[in-house]
Amino acid sequence: FSVVAGEKKTPPIQAALLAVALSIYPPVKALLVGRDAPLRFMASAVESLGAAQVPISMLMLSGSGTINYMKKLKSKLEEAGAEMPPFAFSIKTELCIIVGRLILLPLSGYFLFWVLADVLQWMPHDDPLLLLVILIESAVPSAQNLIMMLLVHGDVVEGEAMASVLLRQYAVSMVTFTIAAVVFQTLIFGL
Repeated sequence: FSVVAGEKKTPPIQAALLAVALSIYPPVKALLVGRDAPLRFMASAVESLGAAQVPISMLMLSGSGTINYMKKLKSKLEEAGAEMPPFAFSIKTELCIIVGRLILLPLSGYFLFWVLADVLQWMPHDDPLLLLVILIESAVPSAQNLIMMLLVHGDVVEGEAMASVLLRQYAVSMVTFTIAAVVFQTLIFGL
């Protein structure tokens, strides 16, 4: 029974129990579920968040897995006698990397798009999907292959620090990429 009591304290179990309790009580259920439910938007928002849970969890899992792998590799190299000088990005540097990649680059990507498409007329206006893809490319976070390049060159300590920065960047990009995608889609398709 202590295991079951302990499980009740975990957020997923608490959310499931709350959902069951709300669905059992018809007046509350009528507020959230159904075509004419006044709070249907809340259920819809939670449903959207639930759909995004799996990709978000995979990003976070792969990021933390990469960091753990780098730490194990670093300790194996230290055990073998390799000297590993400490290295970490400063908070200011991390912020510059994240803000530059997730905010400044999409803004400059839009500016470049505007110059090429509207001012110089060098981009076709008859393919809005191509234009959207070009803009979206400027808003995605950095790729994991940065870490692999550091590993290939033997920079394990720097790779660990970069993995840490990329994990934070991926966490922030969930918000910034969503905003950029909505803005770019609105600009191109006029929604």
